[in-house]
Amino acid sequence: AMVNEIAGCFGVPISVATVVGSMGLASSVNVIGRTVFVEGAKVMGWFAGPLGVAGIMALGASTAALQTMVVGYLAMAIAENGGRILSGAERRLALASAREEFDRGAWREREREHA
Repeated sequence: AMVNEIAGCFGVPISVATVVGSMGLASSVNVIGRTVFVEGAKVMGWFAGPLGVAGIMALGASTAALQTMVVGYLAMAIAENGGRILSGAERRLALASAREEFDRGAWREREREHA
């Protein structure tokens, strides 16, 4: 839904296949690996008690937020590229932008916790 919304805003068709193709094999495997880890951690969290479950849930939420942000940034870069798969350099730039924004958001959240 997010990719379709971004495509509509830019007026450029973007397919999920284009987003996955722009991620590259390593990024795709990394996303799958994180997803499997988070799902496994959820199951294991039931044995760690309430605090363990809360920590694992927070980890899962952060991971999901980062993955969603990465897909969004890639979709915007693809739209700016006319709906075509990104080159390696274009992909690295989009991922770097997503990481910077995520890190800034995480920093703001830590500042709020300590205020």
